[in-house]
Amino acid sequence: MSGACLSGGVASLGSGSDTRADVAIGEEDLDFVNFLRNVGVAHDTPHGGGTYGYGKTSLYSLSRVSTIIADSQTTCDGSPVRRIMGCHLGDAFEADTDGVRRRFTGRHWWGRHDAEGGVEPLQGAEAVELSKLLGLPSRDESRPGTTIAIIAPHVDRGEDLRAELVETVLWNFWPRMCSFTSPERKIEVSIEFEGEQVEIPEPESCPPLDLYAEALRNVRGEGDGEVTTIRSRKPIADLGRLSIVRGLNAPRNLMALREESPMRQQAHAIALMRPVELVVRYLPGESFADKRFEWAGVFVCSEEDEIEKAFAVSEPRH
Repeated sequence: MSGACLSGGVASLGSGSDTRADVAIGEEDLDFVNFLRNVGVAHDTPHGGGTYGYGKTSLYSLSRVSTIIADSQTTCDGSPVRRIMGCHLGDAFEADTDGVRRRFTGRHWWGRHDAEGGVEPLQGAEAVELSKLLGLPSRDESRPGTTIAIIAPHVDRGEDLRAELVETVLWNFWPRMCSFTSPERKIEVSIEFEGEQVEIPEPESCPPLDLYAEALRNVRGEGDGEVTTIRSRKPIADLGRLSIVRGLNAPRNLMALREESPMRQQAHAIALMRPVELVVRYLPGESFADKRFEWAGVFVCSEEDEIEKAFAVSEPRH
């Protein structure tokens, strides 16, 4: 069975002490439960990067069998812990069990049986051993984070897939990949395809992202370009900051030569972001009539809690 892995060096699942969705645990962290147990749960981390968690269902959609395996090196009650668990997201169904007609959610988990007929993740040495058997990236206390294995992914496009993977990463995460992004906020991404590392260019050297990057520097107050504060009248409030940069329609990177690539087009959009600086979507505008020129903008909403929350709940749900 084939698989693809997404491996993160910062985020980890389960810093709280519980792995059950049906247990109330007060103020404990619910990362593990919300990622592997619940779908559609509001994400209420202040100035976080998500809202209702629908994005994680894309991991299951990418799998031909709608199944993932999550391997996480995290902490529990201040102590390091390793957890690994498989999960399938399917349709709800009804079935007879012990003579009773029951309705099931369509979610299935693989791990260790608990005392109540449920499934808990493998932990500790068992989790480490299974991770090694599956060929997942190595982790220990010095390398916390989460690896997500997508089982039997839809990857039938051969060499073209390399370009699509690079484009997808850059198009969505470039604000946190720029060379001028501070180390504590910067995202380091590596792609390995069939055993070979795939080069990911810096956004500043990959038009039209160079224009977007320049606009972001302006919004951050680190550039010398014009920045406009967007205000509302009712209520009276500063909603965020906008910068638009104009430039020549520069030659594209080789990784952006697929016909369907959004990076091939003459740039004419504003990248909308919340303070976490991940692209929510691109708002298209009118392109220059002269194809030799293009423009790109960045809007980052205010960090004020009420305003940031309003933008969060207005994000696309799928």
